[in-house]
Amino acid sequence: MSATTADILKCFALPGSVVSAAPYGNGHINDTYRVVCCEGGRESRFILQKINRNVFHRPEEVMENITGILGFITSKIEASGGDPQREALSLIPAREGKPFVTDEQGECWRIYRFIDRTVCYENAGDEEIFRRSAMAFGRFQKLLANYPAEKLHVTIPDFHNTPARFRQFWNAVLEDAAHRRKEVEEEISFLAEKEALSRKLERTHHPRTFCFGPPLKQQSLAFLALGIISVEDKFSMGWGGVD
Repeated sequence: MSATTADILKCFALPGSVVSAAPYGNGHINDTYRVVCCEGGRESRFILQKINRNVFHRPEEVMENITGILGFITSKIEASGGDPQREALSLIPAREGKPFVTDEQGECWRIYRFIDRTVCYENAGDEEIFRRSAMAFGRFQKLLANYPAEKLHVTIPDFHNTPARFRQFWNAVLEDAAHRRKEVEEEISFLAEKEALSRKLERTHHPRTFCFGPPLKQQSLAFLALGIISVEDKFSMGWGGVD
């Protein structure tokens, strides 16, 4: 555990004393650590993350999105008789009360309670895992169906903007920086056929709605005996059109 990590951990309302903090997982955006604490002989685990400011330029807005969404789905899980400690992420507050800590370098840190007795798969090894993954994302979207999407900050501009993505795509095709255009002509033609739909959507008014930003990743799920209990990646949630 580095001195910086130790100093950051002191700023959070963790139970007992910190036993260890080590890099965890293989995510490529944020710095992630698994933290073990001990109180009265009982160990508990947590996930510490430093938000990548090169990707999320306003991490405080990311955290505002997350706290709002977690509060919303937690109340729904409780109302249905579920266990929010198992079915949703839980933020550990800083000692000063905020859901995150900003260090002297301006880096933003947060801590989640680790969901024990679960496993995250790197990919869908069989159809059953794939099917249950789809069910989990569907349930997640359903829980947030009536969330006021206008309250969400846009954490990555145009992340959910399909027409803008097409403009970026055609710029890349024209530039052909990797000199691979001739090898992917079939894929380019396929996307070109779909662009008309994107333009139609751009001309049509659609209400803003909640959407899960990144590709639906297997690593975003926590599994318990092949029963999905939580969608864990809530960093790229935002509002967007139905496209």
